Amino acid sequence: MSNKNSLHFFLASNSPQGFFSKMNIFSENLPVDWKCNIIKGSPGCGKSTYMKKLAKEIEKMGLNTEYIYCPSDPDSLDAVIFSDLKLCYVDGTAPHVIDPIFPGISGEIIDLGKLKNINNISKNKEKIFELDKTCKEFYNRAQKYLIAFSSVLSSSIEYSAESIDTKFVKKISEKISKKFFKKSLQKCAKQSIRLISSIGPKGLLFLDQNLKLYEHVYQINDDLNLISNVIFKNILNLALEKNYNAIVCLNPLSLSEKIEALVIPELSLAFVALNRWQKFSSNEKNLKFTPIDISELKSQIISEDVETLDLLILKAVKCMKNSFDVHTSLEKIYS
Repeated sequence: MSNKNSLHFFLASNSPQGFFSKMNIFSENLPVDWKCNIIKGSPGCGKSTYMKKLAKEIEKMGLNTEYIYCPSDPDSLDAVIFSDLKLCYVDGTAPHVIDPIFPGISGEIIDLGKLKNINNISKNKEKIFELDKTCKEFYNRAQKYLIAFSSVLSSSIEYSAESIDTKFVKKISEKISKKFFKKSLQKCAKQSIRLISSIGPKGLLFLDQNLKLYEHVYQINDDLNLISNVIFKNILNLALEKNYNAIVCLNPLSLSEKIEALVIPELSLAFVALNRWQKFSSNEKNLKFTPIDISELKSQIISEDVETLDLLILKAVKCMKNSFDVHTSLEKIYS
């Protein structure tokens, strides 16, 4: 079972629009009373291992711990967030280069790279250049497949968008609002942006372990994330009006930042849109969802495009896997 004090998210993903990142929460949007330590260093120098060990120790203390995973290697961490301590640690290297806003005040730089054998790296510089080039070539090819995926899917979205029944959508949203939203005691509400899924070398991973933490979980099956997005936006607005904080999870396969999942922690309430390409990251299969039926609404993939879309996802994932394997070879040189 999931630890009640731990959450698991992404803050970046490969996407049809390139590397999609919300890692700026650690720089531009960091609250003034928080501290964010930035970890620097070469590939394979132990940045993720450092954060994992730190997070486990904090979690043992019973404090809230949020794990932010790397989209290109979901076994590694991009960051850890300790809300009770108003403290976070983040990998500040490419593709999300981050530095402290006010060094020494808002955070410090932890340099793990300086411990490495510079002579060994220098000896292999030509190999490093070649591996880096190959890694980028595979990634760029994956990117083209994702762009093609988005282009094909857009036909289904345009076709279905014309028939959205706004009255039906509003009715669903208001029914849920009346059931759960009274009036929060908070003076004002805030929303946090996260990703509950990300596409990488293991496919489109979905961090379902988060959903085990909530008493009420509503599910919509919507490959287009079209009707579900409209419903979730309505529910979000109603929740914010009642001063409930919300975690908004964006869809990495969407060009228009559609909401894939929505969490209202104070009410132990969550909503999620599932699609045909997601892989649940948890081994447990006893997740209990309350379905929201949108079958009477037209929100489905054009049948002739299904095979093409499945193939494009497979090809994109294969290229990302090749890119990851090359990057692993690069890490071995540095470590």
